[in-house]
Amino acid sequence: MRTPVPPAAEGFRRLLSMMADALLALTAGVVAGLAAVTSLSMSGQTSTDRETGVLFLVTAAIAVFTVSFANHVVLTLWARASVGKRLAGLRLVRVADCAAPRFGQALGHWVRGLFTIVLIPLLALVEGGEPGRWNPKLRVVRRRDLACRSARPYGAGRPCL
Repeated sequence: MRTPVPPAAEGFRRLLSMMADALLALTAGVVAGLAAVTSLSMSGQTSTDRETGVLFLVTAAIAVFTVSFANHVVLTLWARASVGKRLAGLRLVRVADCAAPRFGQALGHWVRGLFTIVLIPLLALVEGGEPGRWNPKLRVVRRRDLACRSARPYGAGRPCL
């Protein structure tokens, strides 16, 4: 028997989750960039402002992508939610059986999210303006809709996550 999947989460919860995840990744990038620049200046090596700026940007970009990957792929595989989704009470589930996503699905969800930041206006026009529907195999849902109490239709008999 197929487990019914709750409706997709929308509105403020999704926005809160995206903002928290972005803030986490950007903060990690700034901290890593500043650490690299500080390390360079404390080493006594001379460098131009341009070299220092490039070092900051490259280090920050690597940190942003690394933290974003760990948050959206690794943590999602382990806990079914990124930090932002946890704060907003959301989970990422497979539409087929309401279970946790597989590695490839979580990776695809993350990559789509990265491209969405740049291409959201174009994708909204092409896909009909439904950003939550771009991956038909995964859905972000409210955690309370996955409650383990048998009185609720979704996730009955499953452990609370």
